Amino acid sequence: MVRSRGDDATSLPLPLLPHDLSDDQRRGAVCAYCGLAVSTGSAVDLGVRHDGDGVRIFPRAHRDCASHVAS
Repeated sequence: MVRSRGDDATSLPLPLLPHDLSDDQRRGAVCAYCGLAVSTGSAVDLGVRHDGDGVRIFPRAHRDCASHVAS
């Protein structure tokens, strides 16, 4: 179960390849899994990732979405 930013959410797989995520998913404005907006207090940081071109992306997720993927 992913409880906080300190848990190992960086090892969770993304739902799509990084270059297939929307711009909002890539910058962490919306959940990488469900696509709905996330707030600072409700977001799980999925860690800095790199797309195929080496561009850094910063995906985040809702706690419930991340917990579902982790289970």
